[in-house]
Amino acid sequence: MHRYPTSANLRYLTPPAALLAVTAGLVAAAFGRRIGLAAPAGYLASVVTGAAIAGRSLPAEARLRLPFVYMTMHGAWALGFLAGPGDKPAGESAEDAGLSNLSNTD
Repeated sequence: MHRYPTSANLRYLTPPAALLAVTAGLVAAAFGRRIGLAAPAGYLASVVTGAAIAGRSLPAEARLRLPFVYMTMHGAWALGFLAGPGDKPAGESAEDAGLSNLSNTD
């Protein structure tokens, strides 16, 4: 986003927004504001519905796991988005970052 601000669209911004809304809702609920549960409940309902639609052709065991897969994927995307790229300067190669051994096949 920082390097390519024109690439921002709803599908990239939804997971971070959902994470922030769910977190804020849970904090509000912890302080006695039951309305705070609306965001987590809405997120859970949308994930379960989406998983049910997307997983129609999957075996039952996989369909049961799919909402957890989606929530993990959304959470990882959101945390990475909110945390930013880290300290790695733009243009640094994997070798420079000490990651060259990850692709080593021997």
